Formats: sequence, C-alpha cells, structure tokens
Amino acid sequence: MSNTFLQVRVDEKDKEQAAQILDGLGTNLSTVVNMLIKQIIITESIPFDIKLGRSGARTFSSTPQAQAHAMMDQNQITSKHSDPVLEGIREEYEW
Repeated sequence: MSNTFLQVRVDEKDKEQAAQILDGLGTNLSTVVNMLIKQIIITESIPFDIKLGRSGARTFSSTPQAQAHAMMDQNQITSKHSDPVLEGIREEYEW
C-alpha cells in the first residue's frame, strides 16, 4: 500500500484542541482521519449524523454504522461493542 499526502485547512485552535483530546484517547489526528476515510469507503456514506445546530433539528443518518458511531459519540456504547466494522477499525489501527 502506498501512502499519499492529504492537506486540510482547519482553525489552529480547533486543531490544537482536537489533538489534545485525541492524545488523551491514545490516538492522533492522522489516525482519526484515516479511520474516517476507511469508514467512508466501508459505509459508502458520511459515517456519522449531520445535524443542523438548532433544537428539533433534522438529522441525516445514512447507515446503521453511522447510528452506532453517533451513539458512541454520545457515550451510549462502550468501546467493547461488538460491531464488526468497529472491530475491524480497531484491529487495523491497533485502537
């Protein structure tokens, strides 16, 4: 597998805050971006809910995996969840 370079522009404060959070989780921005790309390929969708920032907003959820990720984001599922997609990611990235 050959690697390629991906350049993304983000707010410096957002990058620093995300990097600190991910460091606390034992990972880094590069790994998480790679995980996101793999999930886009696996689910053939954006692998999380996209919501408008208002209460009562519409939610766009494309797959059961996206719903599982949203639940994980809300701490409703522990890291011991047995979703084969999530387990594959954990194994590939030793997460």
